[in-house]
Amino acid sequence: MGMRRHTAAIWLVVVPMLFSGAAGAAKGPPPMPIDGWRIRFGDDAQTWYRPTEGTLPDGWQRDTALPGTPGALDDGTWSVTDIRTTDDRLVDFHVSIQPPIPTLGLEAGPAMLFTSLGILGGFGGDVGYERLVSVKHVGLPPCTGDPCRFAADVRLDIHRLPGIMRRDGATGGSVLIGLTLVRSFAGGTWLQALDAYSMDENESPNGTVGAPESWVGRAFPSGLYPVATAGRNPDRSPSRWRGDYLADIETYRTTAGDVTQPAPSTPVRVIATFDCDDDTVTANLSTAAGDFVLLAPGVRSRRLDTTVQLPIGTTWRVGPTSEPGSGFTVTDTPLLIVAALGCGNDEGLQITELTVAAVIDLPTPSSAP
Repeated sequence: MGMRRHTAAIWLVVVPMLFSGAAGAAKGPPPMPIDGWRIRFGDDAQTWYRPTEGTLPDGWQRDTALPGTPGALDDGTWSVTDIRTTDDRLVDFHVSIQPPIPTLGLEAGPAMLFTSLGILGGFGGDVGYERLVSVKHVGLPPCTGDPCRFAADVRLDIHRLPGIMRRDGATGGSVLIGLTLVRSFAGGTWLQALDAYSMDENESPNGTVGAPESWVGRAFPSGLYPVATAGRNPDRSPSRWRGDYLADIETYRTTAGDVTQPAPSTPVRVIATFDCDDDTVTANLSTAAGDFVLLAPGVRSRRLDTTVQLPIGTTWRVGPTSEPGSGFTVTDTPLLIVAALGCGNDEGLQITELTVAAVIDLPTPSSAP
């Protein structure tokens, strides 16, 4: 009975504003209050709404560039300040990002900030509810300083969220705001994707819609990855966002007059055989700084034969771990890499044999990346 009195009170306040008439003129259940909804930046939204989902394998930053290891990048930082909710249910805030500085030596081009808006609730018991409402993006000019800092003002329209949740039959309510910065390099041939995560694992809400709070987060020390091999990884479930972040960035980059050019590079052919019980394995090249080339999204056969273009003067290793003898440096002479890899117990892919040879005439690969 107490709940019914509370709901009726809210309805009587809202109806005159919406309809300027009697309460009986409205139909359907009363709108859900939103001022008390919690706001969460980062983690929850990044798990579900990353625009780059499907680009790279899970945990690739962890596998390729452990913080504190030689050559690893430092964390980047995110901050959300000047956050406020207007009377017409618009959330305004200022975003600042200091990304980890990559070491691949490629010239930085334009970037793009993606902001996702979602809602989190439940259907009672242990049945959860989540839904992506929108993804916005804004182009940003190149940032070449060290440290480098991007900034943008963002506005999100949240007035529809209670109605969406009510139509879906869900209860409760949290506003999820995900942030992803994607930087382009070398004429758009390489990218750096930086998601926003909390500073610790015990993330707490960032206030409520009625009283939002500032937020500080981290960007994992992610390196670069080539556009040519992006978006091919089936190990992740399909993203709930059906947009194409690669097309968005390329459109902005070309219209913004990007003057950067592809870096001088050399073809590197990789022939690998796999001895694994797993149905699929992911093969890759990586650097100590976390730069990453996905050679194959998931090898269901026992053989891989592909060629990639790598910047001259860069040093890479075969596989996700820094094993002795697995590294090679790219020169202006094409390379042929022949590797045999096996799956160890709980250790992932391990190199059992490796040969790196410079070749004058690169053999034609049997399959393209």
